[in-house]
Amino acid sequence: MLNNDLCKFEIRKKPYMPYNLRIFVLDDDMSRILWFQENFKSVSFAFDPVKAWNILKNEEYNFDIIFLDHDLGGAFTRGSKGDGIDLARQMAKEGVYKNTRIIVHSRNPQGAQAIEEALKETHTNIELINYLNLREIVVNEKFTI
Repeated sequence: MLNNDLCKFEIRKKPYMPYNLRIFVLDDDMSRILWFQENFKSVSFAFDPVKAWNILKNEEYNFDIIFLDHDLGGAFTRGSKGDGIDLARQMAKEGVYKNTRIIVHSRNPQGAQAIEEALKETHTNIELINYLNLREIVVNEKFTI
């Protein structure tokens, strides 16, 4: 199931999650990726903005929600291939997923705001939710699309 550009897992739907919700996650933390897989039915992900862009520009994937992390090299650290801002700038430049819900789940508030700033001219549905709060929202069944 693993290839260079996409890791996709189908897992059993939690009773409170929308049935066909397809999500994409940019994050460098495998424990977070596992959390997404445990709480959503269909999860595609990348650890860096280069692989993420290769997935998002491919029109065969039609994601309902895109989750973006800022720091892709550890806490408050830029990854070797960039960070969430790089992907956000590419998404804005190319105009992909303009009406899709984008949730910036970074625990770095300045980084999250920078991603929002990069997208706000072209994208209509951007939310900043700290990852710890996101976990609480999903666990408490308050998450809707």
